[in-house]
Amino acid sequence: MLEFYVVNGQLWDARLLLNEMPQSGVCVRASLWNKMLSGFAVEKLSMEAFELLSLMVCENVACDEFTFANVLRAFGGDVRGRAGIRCVEQIHAKAIVYGLTGSRFVCNPLIDLYSKAGLIDCAKCVFDHLGERDNMSWVAMMCGLSQNGLAEQSISVFCDEMLTHGVFPTPYALSSVLSACSKTEWFDLGQELHGLVFKWGFASELFVCNALVTLYSRGRDFKSASKVFEKMERKDRVSYNSLISGLAQHGFGDQALQLLRKMQHDFLKPDCVTVASLVSVCATIGSLDKGRQFHSYALKSGFSADMLIEGSLLDLYVKCSDIETAYGYFMNTRRENVVLWNVMLVAYGQVGDIREANRIFSQVQIEDLEPNQYTYPSMLRTCTSVGATDLGEQIHTQVIKTGFQFNEYVCSVLIDMYSKYGFLNTAEKIFRRLLRMM
Repeated sequence: MLEFYVVNGQLWDARLLLNEMPQSGVCVRASLWNKMLSGFAVEKLSMEAFELLSLMVCENVACDEFTFANVLRAFGGDVRGRAGIRCVEQIHAKAIVYGLTGSRFVCNPLIDLYSKAGLIDCAKCVFDHLGERDNMSWVAMMCGLSQNGLAEQSISVFCDEMLTHGVFPTPYALSSVLSACSKTEWFDLGQELHGLVFKWGFASELFVCNALVTLYSRGRDFKSASKVFEKMERKDRVSYNSLISGLAQHGFGDQALQLLRKMQHDFLKPDCVTVASLVSVCATIGSLDKGRQFHSYALKSGFSADMLIEGSLLDLYVKCSDIETAYGYFMNTRRENVVLWNVMLVAYGQVGDIREANRIFSQVQIEDLEPNQYTYPSMLRTCTSVGATDLGEQIHTQVIKTGFQFNEYVCSVLIDMYSKYGFLNTAEKIFRRLLRMM
């Protein structure tokens, strides 16, 4: 009956039935508890799975590697907030007590969850203590490092450890290391790995080909990117988006728009990434009418609330000097994203409207948003262009308070402002401090 309830998604009925069963029988049959946990895992009910595991421990039920694997699977690769992280840490602690730190079924999802929570040192610790690793272990560790800004270490794990241990990589492992090469801009290594892709017979694997298209696109080698793309037996949205975004970012707007038509011919609908990339093309070439068409498409498709779409659309209106529409659109976005405020600062800087720029800058602080390395330079450039040095000095004070006086980008704009208006001693001091940092 319990299995019937679980298979049919009637988890609360299954839970009630489990509570009503004689405790002696339940303790003997740990498989019943595992069935219940597998149901929670499918529905991604992480807290319910964690509570059931705690009850199993209290009832002295013999937990095994499948018990812990199901509980961790219930998180669905997503640890939200400090409470979720604490749960994962407690599950890890219980796994240690049960002597399961050598199990791939337990450790692989632990590596993934710790990595996605930003606890990369914990992920490394689990990985290092895992005696027998499979391809999923290596991929989880490589992806975790890359996601946490350690793409070079991810490449090192593949080249210096995985291959050295004689582990034959899967397509997922190869796509992970190729993605890391894209992030680090190690394009020569990526080309060498492309040779191994052919040697190992992965040239038709979708994940690998998508990673190669991204690699060559970021390296501006569109000839190679197109060659890989054209030879692909099957293409998905990621395939098209990789090439479209690469073309868009490097100024090949016409080719990107042509690729959109080909994408539609292959019966693939553009998604948020596609539309954002194409709007960026329109912004670069100054095609406001075409950009508005994509804006309409985003509204009809329900993409308009996507952060990527919001940023690219706002950038379109600003670059096409339609400041009024840009401001109206900005007021209807979710303004907790500081990037959108930065774009508006640039917009008013373009037209030299220091009053509106200062109002936006003040509002950032009122909204309790944290300025980033682009917020201050955007405002300081406007101060420089209109000669508002008094306001520029006030912003310099805030720069020091918030710790951005050591940022190269911010320092460069400050040096420009002070030099242009004859404050050479101040400019020289910032310049010398910048030299010491380098």
